[in-house]
Amino acid sequence: MSGYSSISSQDLNLGVYGTDLGYVSLYNENTYSIKYLAAVQKMTEKLGLTGAFDKAFLDRFRDQLSNQDSLMYLVSDAFKKGDLFLKNSNRKSDAALILAGGWIESMYISSEINMQKSTPRIVERIGEQQWTLNSIIDLLSEYNESGKNDDLIGDLKDLQFYFDKIEFKYTFNEPTTDVENKTTMLNHKLEIKIDTDILNQISMKIRSIRQNIKI
Repeated sequence: MSGYSSISSQDLNLGVYGTDLGYVSLYNENTYSIKYLAAVQKMTEKLGLTGAFDKAFLDRFRDQLSNQDSLMYLVSDAFKKGDLFLKNSNRKSDAALILAGGWIESMYISSEINMQKSTPRIVERIGEQQWTLNSIIDLLSEYNESGKNDDLIGDLKDLQFYFDKIEFKYTFNEPTTDVENKTTMLNHKLEIKIDTDILNQISMKIRSIRQNIKI
């Protein structure tokens, strides 16, 4: 997209490739894990985030390729460190774009899986992302330095148009209290109804946004 600077594009794609790294690690795709790790490492170097993805991290990652849980923890921990570093360094705009890129890629993966084999669970998870989308738009708008996020915000607002057509129905039931264990179980339910056409529009828009930002 012409409105993005090089740094903004790198931020978004660090989020994209970070999500991809987590996804392939989850399914023990070791060859792809190394590929995405190399891409993430290259981007973090350009963005000055090598502290989160330093040699020690890379060594641990390679050592744990056969351990799914350890890989997921390592990736999550590294991105948390990177996010904290950016916020402490007054680079919240970068942090917001990385978050947006990661969310877009996770939505893209979910939408593509749903297009191949739809299940009520996946549809529900997609619908629940309405609130996250609203938060990301607000965050990108807050840190929109010199209008650099205008194109992306515009695309996400187009996506928001379709999410706003989703129907949410809350059913509140009395909570269940376990006096002995001093716990309370909330029993309310949330029903999400998404018209098939709306779901397809969301999937196509997500695919379009992802194609525009991925390098």
